[in-house]
Amino acid sequence: MNSMPGEKPLVVIFTGANERAVGAFCRSLQRDRIDFLLITRNAQDVLYRTRLRHHLFAQRTLDTLDENEFKRLLLDIKARYPQRALTIAPSAESINRLLLNMQQWLCREGVQNITVSPDIYQLFSDKEKLLAAATTVGLEIPAVIEQLSESQLPFVLKPRIENNMHGQRLYPLLVRNAAGYAEHARSYDATRYLIQRYIDGQSFYYLYFRNDAGVVALYQRNIAQQAAGKSMVAAELVSCPDADTDLRLRALLDQHAYCGFIMFEVMESAGQHYIIEANARMWGPMQLALENGFRASWLVQGQDTAPQMAPPLRFLGLWPRDKYLWLGGFAGQTHGEMRFFAGARRWLWKACCWLPRYDVWFSTDSLRLFFFEFLRSGKRR
Repeated sequence: MNSMPGEKPLVVIFTGANERAVGAFCRSLQRDRIDFLLITRNAQDVLYRTRLRHHLFAQRTLDTLDENEFKRLLLDIKARYPQRALTIAPSAESINRLLLNMQQWLCREGVQNITVSPDIYQLFSDKEKLLAAATTVGLEIPAVIEQLSESQLPFVLKPRIENNMHGQRLYPLLVRNAAGYAEHARSYDATRYLIQRYIDGQSFYYLYFRNDAGVVALYQRNIAQQAAGKSMVAAELVSCPDADTDLRLRALLDQHAYCGFIMFEVMESAGQHYIIEANARMWGPMQLALENGFRASWLVQGQDTAPQMAPPLRFLGLWPRDKYLWLGGFAGQTHGEMRFFAGARRWLWKACCWLPRYDVWFSTDSLRLFFFEFLRSGKRR
């Protein structure tokens, strides 16, 4: 669904997860003068500690995801802004899946949601389905281990589904040694997890926006990652790591007529490039892409309008903002459990000397949050 002529777009963003990406997305909308509203999860939402709180429309009354509450909130926005074309931003996995289940209702109400079908969204978002689809275009995937065995260490238990029966997100589990094997073997469930060979190498993100009129791409090298395969806390913009992988990923997007933002993680090891996962939504370090050409406003333009890259931002108008840092994300971590890629420690020392240039929250609109996260993480150590 595209906006009708004369309708000014209004982007609705449900928060409570993926806040760094939400913050960067909002800043990009502001640069393109696109109006937006925030609906927060609860009073602990970190965006209350930024100037983005001035865009608050409402706070959810339930901490759990409830379809009726989401409908009520969207109807409240429609009643307040009857002449605006509403578009929901794809902020977080759990929220996206709830909204996809509401697709028919959203269409009836004239609210634009994710621009692909639930089947296509799940094909890219569900790890097992993505790996199966990747092989059809010749992409390399980590070897699958058929039987749980200590002799196969190290390996990764990768979720077949996104959430367990209680709605909790399932994360990949890295099993490195005999102690880890003993811990996970007791509770291993083959219906929830598949077993893959652990790939040790360099992590890259291949970043795309695609619609019916074209596709644009950027690429980032990841520098440091939180423990247990969670958020990337440092990254930098690079040229395309592997042209063949890029062509095959574009072919995969074309094959399924994918529309929207998407990130693929690819690991390079011994000259081979393996696809690990995809995020068919906002991704944590999205600031790097949105400051170097990607535009959040593509979300509200017609599907037949080719995406045009914006000029890269420069710090103080001089230096490129070609690196990403989330200092609050690794200051409270146990460094022995974090994953540091090649050259990370030297890179981090240099980046920390340029905090205002690279850190996602070291900005005039979010300094309060920057110091809150940093001081809080220091107390936890």
